[in-house]
Amino acid sequence: AVLLLERTTIEHMVEAEGDDDHPELGTNLNEIRDGVLESLAPSECQLTDALQQLWSGHFPSVSVARKTIRRDRVWVFDAAFDIPARQPWWNETLSCDATLLYLPDYPRRAPYEENLTVHYESEHAAVVSKQPGLRCFGGIRTLANILASHGKGSMNLSAAKDRLPAPAIVHFLPAELSGCVLVAKTARAALSLSRQAPRRRLRAV
Repeated sequence: AVLLLERTTIEHMVEAEGDDDHPELGTNLNEIRDGVLESLAPSECQLTDALQQLWSGHFPSVSVARKTIRRDRVWVFDAAFDIPARQPWWNETLSCDATLLYLPDYPRRAPYEENLTVHYESEHAAVVSKQPGLRCFGGIRTLANILASHGKGSMNLSAAKDRLPAPAIVHFLPAELSGCVLVAKTARAALSLSRQAPRRRLRAV
């Protein structure tokens, strides 16, 4: 089999007739794909209300939103982008020109000890290997949980002020595929890299 990597510019594509013989890889709807979510904040809205409006599936209640904020999963970029990202108070009112960054856990991440191959690392980002059969998110043995354990010391936490509690996966690879995965170590890198990541799909032919 040969894998083709196709760049797409729309979220959903209609398959041409006859493609049933070549099912897409990684189309399991139960496989979680989003490691970084970002959006402009609703105008003059309290943070917990804004999170529920933007990502209601992740924030079913104010209590869940508050706990997520305390775990350093939510960051705010104010209008002047040269100002470092900051960790907000749960009850603060956001300005209309602020950007919210949310790093989901599926469920809450727990460190999983396993060797991790790091191909490149800086203060803000890294490139690591994902083995076939390893999910990015959702489970116990996942790349997200391995990153949370810092790969038995093979990766260092950033010294930047907006460092993340654990490196965040920026783009998605289906469980059945191996390859290099880009991860962010700071909030600014997570926002910038997630905006640059192309939308792609993999298809067996």
